[in-house]
Amino acid sequence: MNHTISVEIKASPELLAVLQGLAVTFGQADNSVQQEQPSLDHKASNVSQDTPVQPPTVPTQPPQEPVQQSLVQPPTQAPMNQAPTEPHTVPTTAPSYSFDDLGIAGRTLAEQGHGDQVRNAIQSLGFASLVEVPQEQYNALAQKFRELGAKI
Repeated sequence: MNHTISVEIKASPELLAVLQGLAVTFGQADNSVQQEQPSLDHKASNVSQDTPVQPPTVPTQPPQEPVQQSLVQPPTQAPMNQAPTEPHTVPTTAPSYSFDDLGIAGRTLAEQGHGDQVRNAIQSLGFASLVEVPQEQYNALAQKFRELGAKI
């Protein structure tokens, strides 16, 4: 299975020469590193046009076993004084419960051995059974069931 990796690096001619030397060292000199000539600003250049420019030489070393390296980036931290991106909201209305919600919670508590406490909670609101509790009292009864351990 052959894989080809192409990398384009915009860098100084010196760095490109080093990369070309590495490619030669590892036997990959056949167009694996393409050098792009940088544009020169002739006004800022101290080199006269008559001076020949020699590319830097890269010392060759005997091939070595490649060493696998992993790139580790340090974790980025958010600025300390940055405001949270999502505001914390506080519910402005009480949750509403249905007759079925209260019935399931009461039955679950009774099955866990809290039948007398369920009955006492309903009676503490002034009613003999769940069917007598008006909808306006559902939140209060749900709170009592929650105090008994109901997941409601």
